[in-house]
Amino acid sequence: MSETKNLFSDGVQDIVVQNGVARSDLFAYSATEKTNDGKPAMDFQQRVVMPLPAFTQTFSAMERVMKELMERGVVAKADQKS
Repeated sequence: MSETKNLFSDGVQDIVVQNGVARSDLFAYSATEKTNDGKPAMDFQQRVVMPLPAFTQTFSAMERVMKELMERGVVAKADQKS
């Protein structure tokens, strides 16, 4: 049986598209490093590299899930944040 590897990320730090390839930099908040205002610093973890068709397919899937989460009231629309 093959081993499944999971990667945890606190978010996407940056996305760059060049030459038909999207590069998404993932980060995790540091347990020890702080920013100047005392918040946990973002530490680069890994880069996800996808051709544009795969990136747009991924975006569509995330958009669909976000719509479902908003309809269920799990998350609020961006313009409804307080």
